[in-house]
Amino acid sequence: SVPTDSGWRTTGPPSRHWRRFRKGTGERVQSGEKERIDTIAQWFSSFDGFNGKIVQYTARYLVNLYRGRSILEMGCADGCITHVLAGRFERVVAVDGAVEMVKKARELLADRQNVEFVCALFEELQLGERFDTVCQTHILEHVENPVDVLSIGREHLGDGGILVAEVPNASSV
Repeated sequence: SVPTDSGWRTTGPPSRHWRRFRKGTGERVQSGEKERIDTIAQWFSSFDGFNGKIVQYTARYLVNLYRGRSILEMGCADGCITHVLAGRFERVVAVDGAVEMVKKARELLADRQNVEFVCALFEELQLGERFDTVCQTHILEHVENPVDVLSIGREHLGDGGILVAEVPNASSV
């Protein structure tokens, strides 16, 4: 909790990341999100266990829906899906907000010249580039405002591009 004399108040359910609002201005600021996802990155793997099987199946299935020569992967985690994408696309830009996840993915795909990694929160993403496909796999259930993240994905689509969003449980969005 943030002291009230600081001019900040904290709101939001404890199960989601907390938002802070500057009193009297309505200014929204990400609060603790980088720290939260960096903590998750210490134990998460998209290669191990039941979750790993789901992610790997998803990668093999969804790649058939993607099109074009370039793809923006929003939420690359440790690079499981990125690995599949690197074999299908001429250009892959993989984004994750956790430094450790980007590091693991970069190590996994160090030999791939067609993959670029970006460490950024989705809400802050401004690449100045358009893609044939934008994929958002297993991310919307983890963000404060899924509609905003979908819109950011749409902003990165080229003419005739396709955005593919997948969540493991639609009720979680």
